Amino acid sequence: MWVKFIFALIPIVWLIISLTALKMPAAKAAVISLILAIILAITAFQLPVVDTLTGTLEGILGGLFPIVYIIVAAMFTSSTYGNKPVEEIAAVAQMYASSAQNIGPDDIKRIKEMSGLPVIVKGVNCAEDVEVALTAGADGVYVTNHGGREIDGAPATIDVLPEVVEAVNGRCPVIFDGGVRRGSHVFKALALGADLVGIGRPYLYGLALGGPHGVASVINELNDELKIDMQLTGCKTIEDVKYARLTDFQYAGDTKPSSTDPRVRKPYPVTAVNQIKSEPDAATGASHH
Repeated sequence: MWVKFIFALIPIVWLIISLTALKMPAAKAAVISLILAIILAITAFQLPVVDTLTGTLEGILGGLFPIVYIIVAAMFTSSTYGNKPVEEIAAVAQMYASSAQNIGPDDIKRIKEMSGLPVIVKGVNCAEDVEVALTAGADGVYVTNHGGREIDGAPATIDVLPEVVEAVNGRCPVIFDGGVRRGSHVFKALALGADLVGIGRPYLYGLALGGPHGVASVINELNDELKIDMQLTGCKTIEDVKYARLTDFQYAGDTKPSSTDPRVRKPYPVTAVNQIKSEPDAATGASHH
């Protein structure tokens, strides 16, 4: 029994020593400790269990070991700022404060001249930003609300996309992202004028769960969903999607439509959202039901 008890303590003791005396990085210490725990657990399980009081205590200790290990690991490897030295927190603040805070149109020109490469401006959310970016020589604009320099709130990118597309007016490609999780999201972005749709986090989920095959699975799923949406709306090509018309429904309390894009139908009155209503097509005069 005592042999197994010692086996159970070794990984925890190692974790404490490596983090305190050896000053080893938390992640590395935790991984080594976990490997030790697995090896020792396999060895311990191969030892005979005696059907006595000693054997009962042994079983209890064996059952408690994973819980104790998790608690100790959480106590010593937490990466929150609450248990970080003041110097480390101050270093993060200093790094941000010392970074360039006055980036502007001139930097776009300078980067383009130095690199000789196309420059795409990310974080464009309004017509004014479009003009600033294109005047400075940008080769494309990227509609996103995750630029790392915004305040704690920003409009949804799908709401500002029509305004940006209208301002660009075909002068450069428009890239869009922001919470894209399904093929229908890609369809809507393309229908509102985006030339490219960026997807990030779903690929990381697939990579974490299934490696390269997981990423491929996510791509195939999004592709299949987009194809289904195209079939259901009568779109044979991506160009057809770009000419699709979306309907903007108002919710109770809305005072104006979220989009002014001419390709987006005017919203139905709030009182008629749940009613079937005919609306003549602007081009053919036909009614849609």
